[in-house]
Amino acid sequence: MVEPDIPTLSKLIQDIGDEDDIFYIRMFSGKQRHTMYFKFWAKHFEYLDMLESYPEISGHTIDFGCGSGHSGICLAFKGRKIHGIDNSRTAIAIANYLKSLQAHEIQDNVSFECLHLDDTVEEAEYDSVWSSHCFEHVEAPTEIFEGLKKLTKPAAKMLISVPFKEHYNHPTHVHWWYSEKEFEDYLSKWAKVLDVKRKNTVLRAVLEL
Repeated sequence: MVEPDIPTLSKLIQDIGDEDDIFYIRMFSGKQRHTMYFKFWAKHFEYLDMLESYPEISGHTIDFGCGSGHSGICLAFKGRKIHGIDNSRTAIAIANYLKSLQAHEIQDNVSFECLHLDDTVEEAEYDSVWSSHCFEHVEAPTEIFEGLKKLTKPAAKMLISVPFKEHYNHPTHVHWWYSEKEFEDYLSKWAKVLDVKRKNTVLRAVLEL
């Protein structure tokens, strides 16, 4: 995977000028800059566990809350077909820049879109959904689940991963879950929960949309 040029990324973020998107601005501070490189993401347990342990997340997959797109591009390198969506203009700009650096056959396997999931979302037929460390930032995900159901085939499967307890705590977190049962009860308001497991510092749930 071709690594980004940090000065180019810094200028990209400055040109967008979204000062509210503090998350990506902080990525360029000294302690977090390493997260902009693929050498950090290539061995990340989240997407590797999804590949190895969740065969139901297959086909043309939505990466909901795709952020900077690193995981989606890593999955494209593994032969997966990924469509990343995020409501952050900064995130999608970074993702499309990172995508542009890769070989054409990788670019063909991944796409990114700045999208708000509301009642204006047009119907599509994606096969599955993956969302890693996103829902802890969402106050009320009703519109998100309604939008994802419109974007996917009937009874499509979704894998959600969130921090367990206060792990990876961040000022933008609005939810914390302290048990598998608590997470299952929360998600059951919007979808059928098929499985919930904890692995070390994360909780994961498989849903049927």
